[in-house]
Amino acid sequence: MSTVLEQILFATALALVAAAYAAVGQGGATGYIALMGLVGFDAEVIRTTALTLDLLVSTLGLVLFARAGLLKPRNVY
Repeated sequence: MSTVLEQILFATALALVAAAYAAVGQGGATGYIALMGLVGFDAEVIRTTALTLDLLVSTLGLVLFARAGLLKPRNVY
């Protein structure tokens, strides 16, 4: 069983991975997978969580990009 401090550190590490990948326009799934693998999560949990976090970060990036007026239809396809 992990302590509260370990949980806070893990959540902080996930946030840092998300911020780093989002800063360059990526979702960060490889970072989440590596981090959860190092901590010892089950493969099924890693798969589902990494996909969910990747979709969340990518969607947030898309929304912020569109709000800034940088999303042009010609850039989508």
